Amino acid sequence: MEWLKKSFPELSELSPLKNGGQKHVFGCAHQQEGDVVLKLFRSTADAQRVKREVEAMQKVQCLRVPRVLGVGTVSSDVGEIVWLLEQRIPGEDLRSRLDSNGPLSANDILRIALHVLEALTAAEKVKIVHRDIKPANIIGADDGSFWLIDFGFARHLDLESLTSTGALNGFGTIGYAPIEQCSNQRRAIDVRADLFALGVTLYECSAGANPFIDGARDQLEAMRRTGSVPLPPLDRTIDEANQFRELVQSMTRTYREQRISSAAEALAWIQEICEREQVF
Repeated sequence: MEWLKKSFPELSELSPLKNGGQKHVFGCAHQQEGDVVLKLFRSTADAQRVKREVEAMQKVQCLRVPRVLGVGTVSSDVGEIVWLLEQRIPGEDLRSRLDSNGPLSANDILRIALHVLEALTAAEKVKIVHRDIKPANIIGADDGSFWLIDFGFARHLDLESLTSTGALNGFGTIGYAPIEQCSNQRRAIDVRADLFALGVTLYECSAGANPFIDGARDQLEAMRRTGSVPLPPLDRTIDEANQFRELVQSMTRTYREQRISSAAEALAWIQEICEREQVF
């Protein structure tokens, strides 16, 4: 920790948040920016993937995605490592909230759909697919807004994929990623993969469980369900006209050709629902 303090004298109150496969994440205070997140990518991390995560966050211009405040390299005991400094969102991720409190309120669920679809529409405009939408990657901020975080698995549709075609599970989280993503059918992965994962997340926020994961023997069973068992219709009323139920179904159909075709279209739909329900 001492070398970190010397390398980043403008930061204080460093505290570990989590360790991922390729990076260490710290919460800290910045002299000018206030609360921030510092990501340190392991020296063994794939340099191209690190570069693409940074570029994805910089390209997706949206209020619902944390701002990139700085990026660079720094020397450490294990060699040169890449660092990324980004805005920290004060709040709790949906995974923690669901585990602690169970299903969320109807108003929160509608706001999650609205705010994350704003982020996905911004990503769609610059041809970026997040590829790892799940409760752990959505932050419920203290002010009631919701933010999409962690673009570490982002796919740039106008760049060559870094994952081999047909690689089992590709990139993403089983139980949320659609079947074309689990089997890494590269040419089939587009915004509809993110819409599927968001739809499953919204279902879980509403029902309190993910039917693809709940009771599955293992990941292979969860993946089989994702590719063969449609998500059941929500039996909970979220909006008076039950349009939210229809939206979730349109986002989570097994075959991508049958799903709603764009984030912009899904955003327009949830905006109409939220306007009727007076949720913003």
